[in-house]
Amino acid sequence: MGLFGSLKKSKDGDARPDPRVNGAAATPFYGRQRGPAGDPSVARPSIGRGGCNSDADIASTDDLVVLGAARARAREAAAAATQEPAATVDQVASAVIDCFENAVPYFRIYTSILVACHSEPAMASGLFSEEAGVVYSDACYHDLDLAARDSLDPHLYELVADAYTHLRRLREDQLIVLSGVSGSGKSESAKLITDQLCVLASHSGRHTTRAQFQMAYVGAIVEAFSSAQTLECQGATRAGLWQEVQFNERGHISGAKVVSFGLDRWRVTDRIPGERTFNVFYYLLHGSTSTERHNWQFRHGGEESWFRYLAVDRPPRKIVPAYVQKLPAPSTAHYAYMMDQLRTALSVCGIKARQQHAIFRVLAAIMHLGNVDFVDAPDRSEESAVPKNPEEIDFVAEYLGIPPSALAAALSYKTALVNSDLCTVFLNNHGARAQRDALARTLYHLLYYWLIDQLNQNVGDPNATNHIAVLHMYGFSLLPISKADAGGEVPVASFEQLAINIANERLCGHIMREVLGNETGIAQRMSDDMASGLGHVSWSDRLQATHLLLGDYDRRGGVVGAIEAHASESETPLDDIALVNSINRKFGGNSSF
Repeated sequence: MGLFGSLKKSKDGDARPDPRVNGAAATPFYGRQRGPAGDPSVARPSIGRGGCNSDADIASTDDLVVLGAARARAREAAAAATQEPAATVDQVASAVIDCFENAVPYFRIYTSILVACHSEPAMASGLFSEEAGVVYSDACYHDLDLAARDSLDPHLYELVADAYTHLRRLREDQLIVLSGVSGSGKSESAKLITDQLCVLASHSGRHTTRAQFQMAYVGAIVEAFSSAQTLECQGATRAGLWQEVQFNERGHISGAKVVSFGLDRWRVTDRIPGERTFNVFYYLLHGSTSTERHNWQFRHGGEESWFRYLAVDRPPRKIVPAYVQKLPAPSTAHYAYMMDQLRTALSVCGIKARQQHAIFRVLAAIMHLGNVDFVDAPDRSEESAVPKNPEEIDFVAEYLGIPPSALAAALSYKTALVNSDLCTVFLNNHGARAQRDALARTLYHLLYYWLIDQLNQNVGDPNATNHIAVLHMYGFSLLPISKADAGGEVPVASFEQLAINIANERLCGHIMREVLGNETGIAQRMSDDMASGLGHVSWSDRLQATHLLLGDYDRRGGVVGAIEAHASESETPLDDIALVNSINRKFGGNSSF
C-alpha cells in the first residue's frame, strides 16, 4: 500500500495543493524501488521514450497539448524538490504546482508517494490514451522490460500494473483507496483504474470477457444514481463506493461487484442553494421520449423549475468562493445523451426493459411527490392537513401501485409510540410536508440499493478467485458551515458533509499510519537512509479532533457519545447544564477542544 494524492485548481485560475493527502489512490508499497537504494529521484523522461518516439505517437496531433520545454522545467523542479535531503513543504508544493501548470499529471515524492496533478491540458494529452495504457501494460507487466519501465513517467497505470502483478503472482487481493477534496479527480481516477485493469487482464485486447464489457457500464449506472452537481464539482459522488473487479484463476476479469454505503439521500429533497439533486432525475426529465413525457406528465416543456425537487436556488454571491460560481450550467442536450447511455448500460448489465420501465416510473413518482402540497383544514383545527392538489396524489399513487386514499392518509397521519401505546398523530401542513419528503427519500434510497443488488446478481462472480477493490470515498468539502448574508446566516455545508469530512479524516489517518507508522513505511525507509541525513521522521495522523468527537478506534465515546448518552437519559432541561459541565471536565484538557 502507498499513497496517491491530487491537486485541485480553482476556476479562477489559482492552482493550490489540497490541504491534506488527497485525491486518489493507494499505490502498493511492495513495488520495487526506482534506481539505487536511497535514490529518491523522480524525474522521468516523457512517455514517448518508453516505446514511442514522442508524445505525438500515442495521440493525435489535434488532441495533444505540446508543452515540451515547460514540462521539462516542471520535472526539473520536481526532481530538485525531492532530491533535497530534507525538502521543505514549500519546495514540494511549488514543484507540484509547476507540474500542474505544465501538464505533468503525476508527481512522485520519494519512491512510493504519487501526487496527481490533473489539469485540463494533462487530461487532454496522450498520457491517458488507449495507446498509453498499452505502453504501460507492456513495460510494467507483460514484457517485464525494466529499462523501458524506468524510462516512463510515474503514472497511475504503472501503479495498477503493480497491483495486478501482485495479484497474479501471490494470489492476494489488492485495494486501491481514493480519497480527496470534492472535484480533485477521484471519479476520473477510478475510471482510469478499471480501464487499465481491462487492458492488463485482456492482454491488450486479445482476450475480452463479457464481464469486462459489462464492467464499464456498471460504473456508468452507479454514477448516474449516486452523483450530483455541487457547488464545488459538476459530478460529485454522493455515496461511498467499494467496487471490486473480480478475476478467475487465469487472471481474466470474471465479474464486478459494488457495495455502496452512506448515500446522501437528503439530497433528494433538501440541498443547499446552488446545488442539484441526483443526476438521474435530470437524465429522465430531458432524455425521455415524447410518449414517456406524456405518460409521466412532464408538462411545461420539461422545465426543471416546475418540479420542487429539481429546482435550483441561486446561492447568494457572498457565501461561496468565486471559482465555485463559475461552474458551467449543465447542458440539456448532455442530459438527454446521458439518458440514452443509461438505457444502454442497464440493458447490457441485464436489467430488462420491464424493470427499466419500473425504475423510471418510481423516479417520475418521486418527482411528482415533491409537488404534492397540503393545507390545514379550515375551521377544523383538530383535523389533519388535506392535499392541496389531489391530482398529484392520484398520479403518484397510480405509479406506486397503491390507492390514493392510502397515500393521502400515510402523508397526513403519523403513528408514534407514546410510552407503551401506539398513537395516531394528526399532522398539520408542515408535518405533512415533512412526511412527504421522508417518503421521497426512502423511496429513492430503496430503489438505489435494489438496483445495486440487481447489478451484483447480474454481473458479479461468486466463484471469483481474487479481486482488486477500489474504495471511492466522498470528497472533502472546503466550504464553510455558514456565512452571513443580508438575510442572516446562510447554510453552505450540511450535517451530512460534516459526517463525510469526519469519515475522510479517519481514512486519511489510517493511510498515514500505513505509510509512515509501520516498520516498512516511508518514515522507516527515510530513517534508514543514511544518505538523507534525516534520522527519525516525526509524523502525525491528525486525528485528535475526530477522536475528541467520536472516541478512538479501540473505544467509542467522545463528545458525541456523551451527548448521545445524555439524550437517552435526560429528563429535565436542567440536565443540559450538567452535560456541559461533564463535557468540560472530561474533555477540557484536550488540545482540540
